[in-house]
Amino acid sequence: MIKNIIAIVKLLIIVILRQVLKLFWIFPLNKNRIVFSSFEGKQYSCNPKYLFQYILEHYGNAYDYVWVLNKKIDFSVPVKIVKHLSFSHIFLLLTSKYVITNFGLIPFLPKRKCQVFMDTWHGSGAYKSQTLEKKFSGAYDIALLNNRDYRAKITSWYVSGCKRFSEVSAESWNADYDKFLPVGTPRNDIFFSKYPNPINEKVFNALNLSSEYSYILYAPTYRGNNFRKHEATDLHLDTTKILAACENKFGKKFMILFREHLGYFGEKQNSENVIDVSDYPDMQELMLVSDILITDYSSSIWDWCFLHKPAFLFTPDIDEYLQTRSFYTPIEDWPFLYARTNEELCSLILSFRDDENEKRIKNHLSLLGSYERGNASEQITKILGL
Repeated sequence: MIKNIIAIVKLLIIVILRQVLKLFWIFPLNKNRIVFSSFEGKQYSCNPKYLFQYILEHYGNAYDYVWVLNKKIDFSVPVKIVKHLSFSHIFLLLTSKYVITNFGLIPFLPKRKCQVFMDTWHGSGAYKSQTLEKKFSGAYDIALLNNRDYRAKITSWYVSGCKRFSEVSAESWNADYDKFLPVGTPRNDIFFSKYPNPINEKVFNALNLSSEYSYILYAPTYRGNNFRKHEATDLHLDTTKILAACENKFGKKFMILFREHLGYFGEKQNSENVIDVSDYPDMQELMLVSDILITDYSSSIWDWCFLHKPAFLFTPDIDEYLQTRSFYTPIEDWPFLYARTNEELCSLILSFRDDENEKRIKNHLSLLGSYERGNASEQITKILGL
């Protein structure tokens, strides 16, 4: 009862704010200003980062750039930094023509007719169902639905990496399917480069990695139904056994890079063979320097396909996980094989074959209808009319 009352009060405040904030429309709209936000100011990363870098490279100072960041970083170019939900942030959202985010739009934000609001989202493919995939009832759920439907209404475009992502997201978000751009994702453009990537050296230096080792990226997704409030989880990955299996199979010395998903996992630690890289914001850069990926239900599965490297899914809690979520695509049709135990995972590693891996990736990309061509940022800037 209390939960429902709080939800209704919050919804009323949001609805009132939508009208009150229209008063700021007396200020002129800056048609050359672009506001970027990734994970509500937590990171300089993901699709907004790569789209920003493309625009900066090709258009330079033709636009005024704003980044929503809770911690300041040095851009070495003129960029205004504001904190998430600060007065400056809200004011700039109301007076900038372009707003680009990877986490959905603020539900109390009113939109002018000539503004362009783009949601790049922070993943693609079609794996675990999204949090709004459930039956709704009661005041709390009505409030959630109102926010969902309003976001869909004011969003001009969604960025999509594949046809299946567009289909399931349009249904889940109650959004117009025609708003989903079949262009691929900016953060994956980097994987299509034919030239040696200087980012590798940058990551090695930042994390103090050694060229003596090859690296396994272990990146489990969050647990629970609330992205902002993760459930503490220990998946009990036996790093000693996994390292031994990888070294046996691939004939290299390995270390594990552990990256949590904006939340807490029991394995978070630094040890002799495990380096905690959770504070490193750019997942794509970590992928570039890694030789093997171990994940579970994360959309990093989709991104890794374009690197054509070995990957394995460690899913000891799959039965429990499916009690609260479903899969858009049966896990048997995912590009990489899954294991419920450490012993099964070691067996998958030891029996890995490149040709089978390539076949599964090819079939999976075809099944989901991939739009990735390595030119997503270029296509998006044209659609935005920059």
